[in-house]
Amino acid sequence: MSHDDDFALSIPVLASLDIDETTSFYRDLLGFQVENFDGYLIAKRDRMEIHFWLAEDRVHPENTSCYIRGGQIVALYEEFRARKVPKLCPALPVNRSSIVPSGRPSSPY
Repeated sequence: MSHDDDFALSIPVLASLDIDETTSFYRDLLGFQVENFDGYLIAKRDRMEIHFWLAEDRVHPENTSCYIRGGQIVALYEEFRARKVPKLCPALPVNRSSIVPSGRPSSPY
């Protein structure tokens, strides 16, 4: 890989109240590959990567989020909807690369 192809990435690190529940949700419902490092979770799918740390205070996971965009976002949303992912926000497709959520989830994963 040349230096020109080695772009800097930003990876969200979100709080989780229950790493096991978060692991199951991302692996079993959303189709991510997961690695658990004693209370620290890394979830990956295609070029997406999200990290989670174990939090004891609900204020952290209830007040953070992650925005995902890209050319496959509409297909990803439709896949999640077909899988009947719970707490999936209704969305209005804006174009091929973004979706505008119509509400916040009632409980974070």
